[in-house]
Amino acid sequence: RTLKALPGHSPDRLPALSNLGIQLLDRYQRAHDPEDLYDAVGIARDVLAQLPAGSPHLAHCLSTLGATLLALRNREGGTVEECDEVVDLFRRAAPGDPKGPAAAGINLGLARVLRYQRAGRPHDLHEAVAVFTEALNAARDPEQGVGVRAALGNALRARYALSGDPADLDAAISHLSAVAAVSTQATPRTATRLLAPAMALHARYRLDPEGNRADLAEALAFLRRAESLLPPGHPERPVTLCDLGLVLS
Repeated sequence: RTLKALPGHSPDRLPALSNLGIQLLDRYQRAHDPEDLYDAVGIARDVLAQLPAGSPHLAHCLSTLGATLLALRNREGGTVEECDEVVDLFRRAAPGDPKGPAAAGINLGLARVLRYQRAGRPHDLHEAVAVFTEALNAARDPEQGVGVRAALGNALRARYALSGDPADLDAAISHLSAVAAVSTQATPRTATRLLAPAMALHARYRLDPEGNRADLAEALAFLRRAESLLPPGHPERPVTLCDLGLVLS
């Protein structure tokens, strides 16, 4: 309603448009309606294209477009070039990110992980681990630290799958278990934070089934709780059910 009430030449129109795009992205992350995501991407591109030269909001707008495209690529996949765009947006935004170096590091690291998943370049995964490690040291508060630990743990788990280095797996479990320990709310977000530690523990169990039997029991407990928190239709529910079946078998 605010946007419709503003004349086209108003200096308040661009900030209002940007805020609308951010609200649509937030709603997509709660309700997972793809139309919200498509609209958010279009708005973020429009805002960046209309931004005056030298605007102090450049980093924020670059980061906003990067976030919408990251969500889109995670939902629908993408070409290497499309993943390159996400990495480039977050790299350009990082020096002036208004949320600070930890938030910028999370974004850039997630973009690197995305490109590794699509292009299979080990360098991206190593860079993601390095960026997340720096971001953890720069975290402003415990909540931000939890977000960094979740991203770092996932990257280390992926690197373990690539390298087979047990040290990467142990480090991943340490970070992801710390995230699970503070994820106590009965929400779908909590459920998604339980999947990674569960499967990291399952991977360590497989290395030594007799010696790591406790890991299997803990993984099962995480997955049962995650399954109970995810409603039908949630995009992470099929993955959770597959993981739960694997651990039960």
